[in-house]
Amino acid sequence: VEVLSAQNVVFERNTFQNCAGIGISLTNDVSDSRVEGSVFRDLGASAVNVGHWEHDYLEKTKEPNQYLFKRGEEGAPTRVTIKNNVIRDVSQEFVQAPAIQTFYTDAMQLVHNDVGPVDYSGICVGWGWAAQLDSTTCKNNV
Repeated sequence: VEVLSAQNVVFERNTFQNCAGIGISLTNDVSDSRVEGSVFRDLGASAVNVGHWEHDYLEKTKEPNQYLFKRGEEGAPTRVTIKNNVIRDVSQEFVQAPAIQTFYTDAMQLVHNDVGPVDYSGICVGWGWAAQLDSTTCKNNV
C-alpha cells in the first residue's frame, strides 16, 4: 500500500502478509497519520516505510523533468505515528530493507512496536544518502 500527499490516514488492526514488497509506504507529503495495532509477516521488503531518501532538501534543483515529485507537491511526512505493531519475517526478498524504515520526517513517533526476527535491521530512523548540514528536513527524527 502506498500513500502519497494525504492527511489523517489511519491503518488500524490490519494484517499484511505474503507480499513481495513493502507492507505500507507513507512516502510523500503525508501528515497526521498512523499505522497502529497491525500485523506484518512474510513480506519481501520493509513492513513500514515513511518518507523518501531524497527529501534531504525539498524541491531541490535538478535537471528539467528530473524531480521525484512535482514542484509544489513535495513534502516530508509530518506527525506520523507507527505504534503497537507486530512485525515478523520481513525483508525476505530485499534483505537490506529494515523492518521499519524512516527517512527524512518531522515529528515522527515510533512507539512500542514488536519487531523480530529480521535478517537485517529492526528499525532505521532518519536515514538518507545525504549528509547536508543545512538540510530543510533533517530534524525531529527521534
